[in-house]
Amino acid sequence: MVLFSHAFIRKRVISLATSASVAATSFALAQDPAKIRHVRDGREYPPDQQAHSDVLPLLSTNAAAMQKMTTDMAIKPIEAISIVISSR
Repeated sequence: MVLFSHAFIRKRVISLATSASVAATSFALAQDPAKIRHVRDGREYPPDQQAHSDVLPLLSTNAAAMQKMTTDMAIKPIEAISIVISSR
């Protein structure tokens, strides 16, 4: 008695090979943006670290504004209600 037929094994091997191929392609195409090198005029240059330095002050200002807005949106108890609650 044959446990697995030839066709069954063949289908599983093809499925495994396809899955492995897709996984290997995904890993091969994934790139770390910090390590990408630019080629201009036939020369290879490291990535420009100063390209986004003008954005950093804007981001810090934006973060501070968001923090202030979040703090201002916090519900503050009304003094009259606080007095009533504390007198009970």
